[in-house]
Amino acid sequence: MNNKIALKLTLYFSAVLLVFALIIGGVFYQFFKQQTVEIKEKEMRLRAEKIAEVLSDNMARMESRHGDGIANSKFISYLDNVTQEIVWVVDSNRQLSINKDRVQRQRREVQKHHEHSGFTLFKTPKEAYERLPVRVKKKVEAGFAGKEFILEEYNPMLDGIMLTVGRPIYDDQGQVKAVLLLHSPVAGLRDAIWSGLRILLISLLVAMVLGMLLSVVLSWRFTGTIEKMKNIAERLAIFF
Repeated sequence: MNNKIALKLTLYFSAVLLVFALIIGGVFYQFFKQQTVEIKEKEMRLRAEKIAEVLSDNMARMESRHGDGIANSKFISYLDNVTQEIVWVVDSNRQLSINKDRVQRQRREVQKHHEHSGFTLFKTPKEAYERLPVRVKKKVEAGFAGKEFILEEYNPMLDGIMLTVGRPIYDDQGQVKAVLLLHSPVAGLRDAIWSGLRILLISLLVAMVLGMLLSVVLSWRFTGTIEKMKNIAERLAIFF
């Protein structure tokens, strides 16, 4: 009898702990995911703002060498090399400045996990722009209209889903001369989220094991107390 009561109590405690862990885990995952994405977006917006300011300050120098085709400037490739995210610039001639070495490194990194074939590297900045997804091109046009944007889109050139921040680049007269595209792989963001989730799951698992052990001890002590009360009651019943 006592064993059955102890078993039921243990099961009840375990069920409550499991439900509690699932609720807390789900809430924490959503909160952590949202916070991670928001922090990343904020960091990218700030970095895009700084890079756009640097490019604006050097616009006259780039135009003196390349005219409106500033996508051919090596200064943009330099910024791409020293920046954590991937830096692209679309100039007013709809040419896309891309560091080919960076693109190839990114594709090799992605292809460690899966192979994609049939991709040929672009030859000119104009061809590179034409290969942008339609949705990204529409956002670029909005950038030339002075609008900032952020989107998540599969990029065939980088062979992965990218979080992209777009920002207009102005000259000294306040005219939009180009649009900055700052890319960051979503896979890295997801890895950070899953890393946090793994820590949470391990913590919850340890807490559940300890909780179940505690529930077993409490259940047996509780049933032991009931057994003592039963024995005392039976002894007292003899005198009545």
